Amino acid sequence: MKLKFYKPRKKNERHKHKWGSDWYSLKEICKIEKCDYPTAKFYRQQGKGVRESIRLSKALLHRQRKYEYKGQTYNQSQLAKVLADEVGIKSGGMRNRLKRGFTIEQCLVGFRKLKIKDASESN
Repeated sequence: MKLKFYKPRKKNERHKHKWGSDWYSLKEICKIEKCDYPTAKFYRQQGKGVRESIRLSKALLHRQRKYEYKGQTYNQSQLAKVLADEVGIKSGGMRNRLKRGFTIEQCLVGFRKLKIKDASESN
């Protein structure tokens, strides 16, 4: 019996898409177009074309609400992480408050009181 050796295939060689004049993977196209890769991948798995999935993922990025805090612009999950780190709790609680429509000040009200009480009790 004779063994056959196959030439190793390059990584992601068959998942290249024609974009402009070159061939790119979906992840590379998302970097070029500055859109969300997981969302584009989801639409691609749903059977949409590459251009359609890029267009839909860009549309979702523009729908996200932006928040201003200390001179920086954040989306909801980024702001929840920043506020949770500042107060010292998990970010899920903050994200839930922001999702329900609380302002940044309202999100921090109860937690700041807790932090002040904890600090005074330890002294």
